[in-house]
Amino acid sequence: AAIEWYKKALLVDGNFIESLSNLGAVLVESDRGDEAVPHLEKALTIDSNYSVAICNLGLARIKQERYQEAISLLLRSLQLNSGYPESLVGLARAYFESEQNNLALEILLEVIKRDGLRADAHSLLGSIYTEEGKSDLAEQHFNTVLAIDPENVAAITGIGNIKMEQGDFLQAKAQFMKATQLDENNIEARFYLTQVEKVSKDDPNVTALESILTSKANLSVDKKISLHYALGKAYDDTKRFDDAFPHFLEGARLKRSKISFDAAADAQLTDSIISTVSEEFISKNQGGGDLSDAPIFILGMPRSGTTLVEQIISSHPDVFGAGELDCLIQILQQPIDGVDDNGKGFPDNFVNLTPELLSKYGQQYIESIKALAPTAKRVTDKMPANYLMLGLIPLILPNAKIIHVK
Repeated sequence: AAIEWYKKALLVDGNFIESLSNLGAVLVESDRGDEAVPHLEKALTIDSNYSVAICNLGLARIKQERYQEAISLLLRSLQLNSGYPESLVGLARAYFESEQNNLALEILLEVIKRDGLRADAHSLLGSIYTEEGKSDLAEQHFNTVLAIDPENVAAITGIGNIKMEQGDFLQAKAQFMKATQLDENNIEARFYLTQVEKVSKDDPNVTALESILTSKANLSVDKKISLHYALGKAYDDTKRFDDAFPHFLEGARLKRSKISFDAAADAQLTDSIISTVSEEFISKNQGGGDLSDAPIFILGMPRSGTTLVEQIISSHPDVFGAGELDCLIQILQQPIDGVDDNGKGFPDNFVNLTPELLSKYGQQYIESIKALAPTAKRVTDKMPANYLMLGLIPLILPNAKIIHVK
């Protein structure tokens, strides 16, 4: 309704900047970022320093997954309007989406220090902590959102996701059902309902998904991916294989369009690791690292059974199953002090490695996992990409265990 009224206002005065900016904002809220951009760009041709329109354009760029542009716009809006909460939360989201979690957390914690009732800030904190495996903190923030807004679908779905990750499928299903009752077209919750248990014939969730598909709704690429994968899973479970496979194909096609992968660059990375982490390199750098025996690395190809192995090990009371952690690769991507690596990451930044630096990196990793489980004697890390660091793990963490699942 708001969209229609703003459009009516613009029929009266096509240059009314407030309506242009607000129309853009509502279109962004409705997941229609592409439609929002022309209105916001027009607002900025009228007044290039209109900070609210700059903020809204930044939020639209997030929807378009143009995160660096979003960051630049949101920083500019904050220069013009310091402390504007929508710009701050938007900037935090842009950092989160571009995998700069520390910057996002810093902003969000400052936002809620100023205003503890910012549901959007708490919700984004919940998402970040969920991704980082800090389920207790994530659930705490989602519950704060629900105390402010009991019908906040994002927070309800977030809690459901946590429960599903913890294996509490009944509670997870209850949360996803609640989310769909509040928003019948919520594709995220409906997708998770297909994942949380085997889909049965005549499942009303499947009927709802089919209805969304035939409604020709203006969906983002991410929502289309979830919709097709949900229907693929539903039809597969009910043995409608000829119906399932086209949805899996379309979901995969859309997903592939979002992935930037260069096979030649990947091969070059492998060759670089082989040439850098040589026998001479290992021999030269032994004697450093952190001596903790807490880490257990579980490696293997997808679907090889790494999750089951982690579940078996973490059922022991002394072990915390941390899931897939990205902290090791984050630590090893750091530029080495005093070395001009020309912006190159792992392993090219390791040419001038020292045992002292290895000890520092080992300590950083142990601090990261201890923050997740301060009392655990052992912590498992089943990030598949850790296989790239197999030559370095014994140097950084000489007492760590490595389990290779075939």
